[in-house]
Amino acid sequence: RDKQFEETYDRCRGTNHRTKKRCGNVCLMDYIGPRPAYCAEHVHLDPDCWYQKCGVSALGKQTKPCKEIVLKEFGVCSKHLPDLLQKDERFATTNALAIQNTTAFLDRVTELSNQHRNEANIARFGDQELFQRKAKAITKYHTMEEALNRHLRRLRNEPEEDSEEEEESEEEDDDSDSS
Repeated sequence: RDKQFEETYDRCRGTNHRTKKRCGNVCLMDYIGPRPAYCAEHVHLDPDCWYQKCGVSALGKQTKPCKEIVLKEFGVCSKHLPDLLQKDERFATTNALAIQNTTAFLDRVTELSNQHRNEANIARFGDQELFQRKAKAITKYHTMEEALNRHLRRLRNEPEEDSEEEEESEEEDDDSDSS
C-alpha cells in the first residue's frame, strides 16, 4: 500500500477471526458524528459508532443479508426503505401518527442530505476522494427523500406526481397525433 495512504487514514481496530491479526482495512471514512474506529466489516464491534449494517436480512428474493452501512437511527438502506415504510406499523398505517413519523424521518434525511451537500462543496476542490464519497452518499439520501415523499403522498391520499418521463412520452404522443 501507499505509505501516504497509511499515514492519512486510520486502520480498523478489528481483528481477522481466522488469522488473529489486526484488520488492515481503513476505518469508515464518510461519517457523521464521532469518527468510527472500525471498517465496514467490523462496524458492529464499536458500541459508540453511529453506524450499522442494513437491518434487512434475507427478505423476499434476497438470499444474503444486505451489507450496506447505514446510520443506526435509520436501520435500513435506501434500497430497502420502501419495504420498511410499507411493513412497519410506525409508518404503514394511515393515521396521524404514521404521517408524523414519516415527516420526522423525512426531515432528518433532508437535514443529513444538506449536510453532505455542504461537506461535498467544501471537499470539491480540496479532497477529491472525500468529494466522491459525499456525492455517492447524496444520491442515496436523495433516493430516501423521494421514497419518503411518495409514502407521505400515499398516507395523505394525495395524487402521485407525474414523472418527467411520463410527461415527455405524452408530448411525443401529441406530436405524432398531429402529423
